[in-house]
Amino acid sequence: MRTLIALMMVVFSTMSVSVAMADRHTTKEIDEVFWDIYYIPPQPEFPGGQEALMEWIEQNKVYPQEAIDKGIEGRVIVKFTVEEDGTVTNGKIVRGVDPLLDKEALRLVSIMPKWKPGMNNGEVVRCFFTLPITFKL
Repeated sequence: MRTLIALMMVVFSTMSVSVAMADRHTTKEIDEVFWDIYYIPPQPEFPGGQEALMEWIEQNKVYPQEAIDKGIEGRVIVKFTVEEDGTVTNGKIVRGVDPLLDKEALRLVSIMPKWKPGMNNGEVVRCFFTLPITFKL
């Protein structure tokens, strides 16, 4: 009986992988939206580089007064897309600290200047970028 159950699990898992692979190749919408975004380098770059990015964050970050009063601090991890024209879109919290700090991190991402977009084989591409934003009292 255990052998039969194990065999059935293998068959069903193989079928689901086959269906998922078939979907990937037949769904044009997924190909256009999902597969055209690169997950690994080429990395986009903030104007002026990493140091300029950290400086920009510190100059534009507004620590919420309520978070100060409550002694809330920590590091919020934000993920966003750098589009082909360098604009930053689709900011999402990957790991939050508190809704007050999470909201401020998303606000910062939404007002960022255009980045230098990622390049792949000499072609401009959309890229994900993950950024930690530290809030320290």
